[in-house]
Amino acid sequence: MRKLIFGIGQIDTLKYFALQLYKAAQRQQIECMTFEFGTDEVQKIIAGGDCALVVFNMRTDVDAWEKMGIPIYDILVDHPRRFTEFNENAIHNLSLIVLDRQQVRYCNEHFPRIRQTFFMPLGGAREGELIPFEKRHIKVLYAGSNSFSPYYPAISFREDRGEKIYQDAYRLIIEQPDLTGEEVLQLIGIADGIDFRAPEWKPYVWKIADALEQNARAYYKQKMMQLLSEQGIEVEVYGNNWEIPGYTYRDNIHFHAPVSSEEINRITGDAQISLNSMPWFKDGAHDRIFTAMMSGAISMTDPSRYLLEHFEHGKNIVYYNLTDMEPMIDNIRFLQSHPKTAEKIAEEGRLVAEKEDTWDLRLQQLMNFMENSEK
Repeated sequence: MRKLIFGIGQIDTLKYFALQLYKAAQRQQIECMTFEFGTDEVQKIIAGGDCALVVFNMRTDVDAWEKMGIPIYDILVDHPRRFTEFNENAIHNLSLIVLDRQQVRYCNEHFPRIRQTFFMPLGGAREGELIPFEKRHIKVLYAGSNSFSPYYPAISFREDRGEKIYQDAYRLIIEQPDLTGEEVLQLIGIADGIDFRAPEWKPYVWKIADALEQNARAYYKQKMMQLLSEQGIEVEVYGNNWEIPGYTYRDNIHFHAPVSSEEINRITGDAQISLNSMPWFKDGAHDRIFTAMMSGAISMTDPSRYLLEHFEHGKNIVYYNLTDMEPMIDNIRFLQSHPKTAEKIAEEGRLVAEKEDTWDLRLQQLMNFMENSEK
């Protein structure tokens, strides 16, 4: 069995994920170590024997790893399109792990140099002891910032710099939020007679699709927070960039500065309902869903095909619809007025997540990928 090397970067969230896998490997008595990018230890590590590198969102120099034939397993927390240049020129021993099943197809189509692409959601983690549901201090928690950009990628060969295409596409993705950015552009292309597969579009398509999804997600997050404010639902929000021009949130929305991944997971353990916005994964999952469940909170989220296959609304999770959020408010009020029912949903979610969505189980999936890819 290869020694596992877990690459540790500077971004808090990615570092936290890498350490979760590292701790899982230690618990399972798998030979492993961590490696901090930016140090000069590469040659010493590689000389230490048969090994494999596991990283999150790799964007660093990989020459030494390639020369020594060290397999690299890059877990992409963001959509693979954000790493287009790196993946198009990928080294021969690079495999990708993505968080959405649609992204496997995307990688197979756009990055033929990639050795293999696998689907695997992140794991969940509980920090601290399990707090009884009725003794929790936070009624509704929202962990996350918001990010809306008024800018879109300017298209040099279009007279309007692509403004009409982007505005039409943005309206469509808001009207049909079950679509990905690429699917929206495909429909726009059919309607307007544009072949987005043409060479001149290649530098722009992935950037437009990414901007569409980011801004659509921001639109719905903002819409949700405004509705919660107006309906008087008490919410503790950990994140920034929630300002709405010309709008003042009511006193029931309590904003806090962002905190570390470890700390927000500990805070989640003191919440009854953890409200989540999916990162536009239409066939995947977000780690906060599993962390909320393992922490004993009810996970309330917009759905994906993957989530609908694994969790049942009203039994171990509560879903809401992006285009009709009023029932979300009704569900929050129902759960708060029926604490025994709420506690049962939270407990059912915890049992499922502890059985199927721990970092220890993700490590086993990762090991299976390694074994299959190296046959």
